[in-house]
Amino acid sequence: MLRVVALGSCLLMALAGCSGGPDPPSGTETSSPAASSSSRPAVAVPLAPVLTDTLHLLDAPHMAATLNPRSQPFRTLVPSAADAFAGLLGAAPLPKWTLPETNLTAFAGSVVVWVEVDGFVAHQDATNPCFWQLAIRLERDDGGFYQQSGGCVPEPAVVPEGIRAIEFPFEGIDFSAFNGTTVAIQLTTSSLVAAPGATVSALSGTLDYDSTMTVRGLQVPLDTQTLLA
Repeated sequence: MLRVVALGSCLLMALAGCSGGPDPPSGTETSSPAASSSSRPAVAVPLAPVLTDTLHLLDAPHMAATLNPRSQPFRTLVPSAADAFAGLLGAAPLPKWTLPETNLTAFAGSVVVWVEVDGFVAHQDATNPCFWQLAIRLERDDGGFYQQSGGCVPEPAVVPEGIRAIEFPFEGIDFSAFNGTTVAIQLTTSSLVAAPGATVSALSGTLDYDSTMTVRGLQVPLDTQTLLA
């Protein structure tokens, strides 16, 4: 009989919500795990600028380290050097692309130019196969300059029409003995005979016709633009 009474007493206490231990005193706050003292705010590390040895030819005399391609290429007329030097009336100026002088004293690399021959064009001197000519110059503000040949690309006596890329690799061009403020590349042709309306042009500024100059060790930032007059 005592067992039944004890069991009944415990059952009544369970229904009444009794617990096995004392309640905490009123006003007592429970604590949560402390935040780790080892967490620190992230520190942004500046990225080094991305550099390149290649500049893209735009409308002469401009170049840029990053090409923002156009839908239509720039077309720069390429005249005969003989005509330009002779001062013939109406002869187009010799095109050149320029950049401020760098710390380099020796130039090695290549220039790739897309060219277009439209109409009948022939060598004036058929015995000289050298047709496309590149000059690399170091220029001063007073008009003085020091120039070396960047090479030539031959063509047959009658120059084929159409569009193609020509390359001028160059090595060991030494500017150490001349002080200048501007480096320029100048594209010309040898003396030529052209039918009325025929043109010789350099193309640049598009993905299809991306004419470039690469100089080993140039290392200019990608936002470089040679906006020289």
